[in-house]
Amino acid sequence: MKIFSSVDKFPKKIETAITIGTFDGLHKGHIRVFEDLINIARKKKLQSLALTFFPHPRHVIYPEDNHLYLLNTLQERINRLQKTKLDNFVIQEFNLEFSRKKSIQFIRDILVNQLNMKHMIIGHDHHFGRNREGNFDELKELAQLFSFDLYRVNAHISDEVIVSSTKIRNLLSSGKIEQANKMLGYNYCFSGTVVHGEKIARKLGFPTCNISINDTYKLIPSDGVYAVYVDYNNKKYLGMLNIGVDKSSKNKKKIEVHIFDFNKYIYNDSITINFVKRIRDEINFINNSDLANQLKMDHENCINILK
Repeated sequence: MKIFSSVDKFPKKIETAITIGTFDGLHKGHIRVFEDLINIARKKKLQSLALTFFPHPRHVIYPEDNHLYLLNTLQERINRLQKTKLDNFVIQEFNLEFSRKKSIQFIRDILVNQLNMKHMIIGHDHHFGRNREGNFDELKELAQLFSFDLYRVNAHISDEVIVSSTKIRNLLSSGKIEQANKMLGYNYCFSGTVVHGEKIARKLGFPTCNISINDTYKLIPSDGVYAVYVDYNNKKYLGMLNIGVDKSSKNKKKIEVHIFDFNKYIYNDSITINFVKRIRDEINFINNSDLANQLKMDHENCINILK
């Protein structure tokens, strides 16, 4: 897969089949769109191309609204797309000037003239252009006007529910990890840097790695204790992770993971957490003895889940 940092850098002579979106989460619905895109491109001897925008449009248009947290960082999206057979991934900077383009300008100037689009594949609920004014009916008219073919992919259904990034965000925010993972098609994850903590759990025989998340808008699941896999230095470990309130700052989360059968100094290193199941709520313990007993039960519970 070739990656381009703007539409201007894509070679204009290459004829393309295109899909467009933020693709947050790259869930099962997105993957279905990509599969159809790649198959159509091959049949028509075109190159498949996905166009995305960064930063997320809502973060640009509504900068005062900082409540939209995302399932993927840009790099996570790239990493997952590289596992597909997509030919090209174009990342267009999204700014206020770009947001003012009308739908016909976007189709004509960007997709047809710059990306040489011959076929367009969209999801079932796709909208585009200024204020998301462009819809499927308008696209059909523009397809005739600018001579490109158009195909709309049906919604992907999981447990009788349409899969969407919004639904997955809501599930994660409610601690419903298994349902979210089913819609994603993989275990939800985040990466962070290991930092120093208070070392209370270490004294109880359960040393933890405190994690600082590197991305401001990365979604953190609800508070509680989780069975997780931990990726470090190209190896996978079993672990249990706690998300709770950081007493030093009401606006921050305290995230700490105990990695099973692990004894390495990894401060300032990066690790990745893969969520498997939420096992309980966070509990405030009166004494360390009760905490130690609970950690032993959590450890056994996580072992049974992960193995």
